[in-house]
Amino acid sequence: MPEWPAAGASLHELYGRPDDLAEHTIALRVYADANPTDADARFLLGYVSFFSGDLDGAESAFRQVAEANPDSAPAQEFLKRIAEIRQLLGQPAAK
Repeated sequence: MPEWPAAGASLHELYGRPDDLAEHTIALRVYADANPTDADARFLLGYVSFFSGDLDGAESAFRQVAEANPDSAPAQEFLKRIAEIRQLLGQPAAK
């Protein structure tokens, strides 16, 4: 699992219609916002955001997972990778 953040996968390639990913992401965000204690939904939102190129959304979601469960190695790995990407791009961390 630690290799996921460096895999470079593209979720857009897995969907037949371009709008499907956007629709599913919106539905997931609505669900995650309505169920703030569902760490699995929040992690999935971070995963989808990361592999869709939304670093701000991914960082926010993974931070929430890490705050709820500090021992979440997958969330920590994604946060580490996001920090590395931001450093390479000269971008500050999301707030």
